[in-house]
Amino acid sequence: MIALKQTIQVKSASPEVNAYGYNTIVVEVTYDKGGADYFGDGPKKRGFTLLVRPEKVEDGMRRFQAYDGNKKFMEEAKRYNPKRHAALFDELIEGKHKMGEASLMDYLVGTVMERNGLVKA
Repeated sequence: MIALKQTIQVKSASPEVNAYGYNTIVVEVTYDKGGADYFGDGPKKRGFTLLVRPEKVEDGMRRFQAYDGNKKFMEEAKRYNPKRHAALFDELIEGKHKMGEASLMDYLVGTVMERNGLVKA
């Protein structure tokens, strides 16, 4: 899996909800070759996916738990294209991909932050 990523520093808004101590949100655009998905409801599509997950970064170690993040399939691609990968990431940062009224990135970051009791630092 090939990824381009950006990190967002966060802090706990609710220690009861953020029991794991997350302090960073990682936003990645990855390319997936597709195929069997043993944990989902069918085969994965080949193409680019936006992944947003909280992490605890401490003493050079990155820790996270399964299912605390969120993902959204962005675009199908038969082959990996590094130029398109970079362009998708830039478009995402610029807010060109929408989820309702909000940009896709802001929407997914917001849902992950709300679910894990986090606010921007």
